[in-house]
Amino acid sequence: MSTSSEPIATRTRWPQAGRGQKWLLGGSALILVGSFLPWITLSGIATVNGIQTAGLWTFYLGFLGLAGALVPSRTAATVQGIIAGGAAVVLPAWQVLRVSGLGVEGWQPGLGIFVCAAGASLAIRGVVHLVGDA
Repeated sequence: MSTSSEPIATRTRWPQAGRGQKWLLGGSALILVGSFLPWITLSGIATVNGIQTAGLWTFYLGFLGLAGALVPSRTAATVQGIIAGGAAVVLPAWQVLRVSGLGVEGWQPGLGIFVCAAGASLAIRGVVHLVGDA
């Protein structure tokens, strides 16, 4: 048998920063999908998609969270998860308060707002896991 002096390559497994990255990945995916779904239904005759309102910003934040889910640095993943998850809670809530304050009659929140909120909660749970694993 011949012995080799070359080092054996080791593979790093994903998630490198911790198990919270899996939660952050799922939450970011939901934020991205929820950005395109209807956010407001007006009396059942018209819908306003999220991408036409604040959903464009949640779409950008979904990609920020996606980057946090894939980056090997725990600090970067935590910061990106805080920004993506926090803003993905605030923007749909702001949209609901804005529409209710306009005095529009017969509107209902659409599915996209709830999907973005669910994604934000998963992203925040991922951040909690990332901070707790440190």
